[in-house]
Amino acid sequence: MEKSALVLGATGVVGRELVRELCEGPGYDEVEAWVRREIGFCHPKLRARIIDFEGISDIVPHKFDEFFCALGTTMKQAGSREAFLRVDVDYVYAAAKWGKAQRACGALCSYHLWVRTRAR
Repeated sequence: MEKSALVLGATGVVGRELVRELCEGPGYDEVEAWVRREIGFCHPKLRARIIDFEGISDIVPHKFDEFFCALGTTMKQAGSREAFLRVDVDYVYAAAKWGKAQRACGALCSYHLWVRTRAR
């Protein structure tokens, strides 16, 4: 049985390689990547979608077999502690809540919900 995957944050080093591996491997027939900017990678299995992670809770529910979160930034790229925490904590937390509400993930969401409460 072929599976579908959602990858959040596919433009960084980890996310980009994860998307390539999912697309090139035999286990997935659909890979959707939600990103903040162009992904720069094409594949027949891939659908890239630029989204505003501030409004992830407003995105219509989707059903994916697996949900991967590779969101992240660096302090240098973010420019401030607040901007860094917005991406590495707030966006990840919102994504985990969205995934949990859609029943798109299990332990990953629980872990990020736990991290969010201790990061500030």
